Amino acid sequence: AQLTDATTQLQQQTKCWFLRPYPSGLRVNSDNMDPLPAWRVGAQFVALNMQTNDLPTQLHHALFDGSGGYVLKPREMRGMIACWPPA
Repeated sequence: AQLTDATTQLQQQTKCWFLRPYPSGLRVNSDNMDPLPAWRVGAQFVALNMQTNDLPTQLHHALFDGSGGYVLKPREMRGMIACWPPA
């Protein structure tokens, strides 16, 4: 898959700075945004409504339960030059 310049730039920035995406403040329902795009670029935090048992919340539990709340990024995302997804 070909990465866009914006994706590559975000991957590089998340190696030095924290990124915490939030859903739009104009939303009126309590469903969650899809956390996968944020996790793919290396976001360290994703704001989720844990009171809603939807797919994003279930993905969160599948990835983080039993981990103490921390999962190390793949090696390819931690190198000097981000190479994610791997070729």
